[in-house]
Amino acid sequence: RDGQMELVDGILGQKMSGCVGIDCGWSHSIALVEEIDKPARSLYGWGRNDKGQLGFDKDRTRAIPTPCLIQGNATVGGIKTAFCGAESISVLHNENGIIS
Repeated sequence: RDGQMELVDGILGQKMSGCVGIDCGWSHSIALVEEIDKPARSLYGWGRNDKGQLGFDKDRTRAIPTPCLIQGNATVGGIKTAFCGAESISVLHNENGIIS
């Protein structure tokens, strides 16, 4: 807001959050998280979602940094890494190659 950087809301904005990777597109971001109580990595996303960039319903646009867990086929079974395109997310999956 007003060109000022802000700490991400919630657990990702705290020390020892488990965040092992972060990437951003034009107006959306993702964080790859290794949570202590889960065997596989989790993927969180926030920012603009008007084209479904975050994998959520297009009506679920976020105008503030509120990380939401991204679920679906790309996250089941394990994520090696994930990265953003200008208006997309791609996931390098442990078993299924690249899912976008």
